[in-house]
Amino acid sequence: MFKKVLISFLLFIPLTASAGVADLEIKATDILFSKTPLVAGDQVRIYAKIYNVGEVDVSGYTTFFQGSVPLGDSQVVSSVVGGSPDEVYVDFVVPAGEFNIRAEIRGTDPVDHNVANDVAITQVWKPILDDDRDGIENSHDNCPQTSNANQLDTDGDTLGNACDDDDDNDGMTDGVEQELGTNPLVKDSDGDGVLDPNDAYPTDPKRSVLEQPKPVPPPLPVEPVVKSVPQPEEQSNPVSEKTLNQSTPSSTISSILTKVVEQVTGQEPAVEVNDEQIVSSVVTSANAVFTYEKISWNTFFFRLAGPAREGHVYNWDFGDGTTSSKTEVEHVFAKSGTYEVTLTIHTPSGGQATEKAEIVVPLFTLDNQFVLFVVIVLSVLLFIAFLSLVLIAKRLHAQSRNKQDYKHSEHHRFVNEQDGLDDKQDEEDNEDSEEDDENNEDEDDDEEEIFVKPVHKKRIIVREE
Repeated sequence: MFKKVLISFLLFIPLTASAGVADLEIKATDILFSKTPLVAGDQVRIYAKIYNVGEVDVSGYTTFFQGSVPLGDSQVVSSVVGGSPDEVYVDFVVPAGEFNIRAEIRGTDPVDHNVANDVAITQVWKPILDDDRDGIENSHDNCPQTSNANQLDTDGDTLGNACDDDDDNDGMTDGVEQELGTNPLVKDSDGDGVLDPNDAYPTDPKRSVLEQPKPVPPPLPVEPVVKSVPQPEEQSNPVSEKTLNQSTPSSTISSILTKVVEQVTGQEPAVEVNDEQIVSSVVTSANAVFTYEKISWNTFFFRLAGPAREGHVYNWDFGDGTTSSKTEVEHVFAKSGTYEVTLTIHTPSGGQATEKAEIVVPLFTLDNQFVLFVVIVLSVLLFIAFLSLVLIAKRLHAQSRNKQDYKHSEHHRFVNEQDGLDDKQDEEDNEDSEEDDENNEDEDDDEEEIFVKPVHKKRIIVREE
């Protein structure tokens, strides 16, 4: 018995000695961020190192906290005795206010015998506010919403060039100066002593005052040209007044179409004038710079009122997106409407003058293909409606005649039938009368002997008319 106890004791001693102590350690100085400085709103990664200071290999993970708020668990690591420290991490969004990080070792296997070194707490971190991420804190950034690491401020108005729409503070925005070709960083781009806003020629150091354009001489008066109307030759045969009062088919159709247009549109249609009746309708602009003439309902001819001058540039704008640089031009407007035609004259000295005129292209005219089409369609519909009414009237009249004929035929048939019945009844009455006469004669012969006068009965026949 003693031997068995001794053997068991000897076996237990080496097993206990071989088990060892499990101990993992984490330090606050080893908790680091993937990038610094810490900017509010950035997503960073928090790293920490785990040391195995025990006597056996240990596995476990680390839980990170922002103050008391858990951020998440790291990956599980297996730390070898005497080996290099293991690195653990979690992802983290930097808050706008101050914070610290706490890391705690958990889930060790075997169980950690020394929990005193399982928790580490960092110092308090104060992130910076940098909305544009240019490395300059908002409180020191002259353009907090626009990235400008150089903080350039040309005019010294505490507003950086990156977000200042007037870098030289001359009263003209950078966009306007870019269009004019001036320097947005200099108040006097051409260096002539006149600030760009007050300089009529900000890129020309020799000129700064706007030159007035030379007046355009008035055009020569344009006399209206009246086309001669040929007089019709007298006919040898006189025409009666009745013939003159009769309207021709073409004039009748024209009057019908005119009434249709008035009823549909509610406006009077444009009056068509024959070529023989046209008087030259040349119109001069308000300042007698150019003239225009109507060729058709949507076609006009424009020309300068006077001769073109050397070195001058003439630009037409017809108000419908079409332009021309000719001194005289024929233009066709695509649709009806009111258009403002502008002629701009550029002088060799850089000045310019403009002249405008309002052109009206009518809608309700038979020269307009659309209006003509509508009128034709309406005329066809009216003609079809008229034919329909005529056919309906004829059909009703034919039905009425058929009914009357049927009544007359029925009446004649009834009269004929009645006449046949009357004839037959007369024959029967005649036969009855003859029989009665024979019978009466026989009775008279018999009654002569007794001297009795017979009484004859008459049969009355009433005919229904």
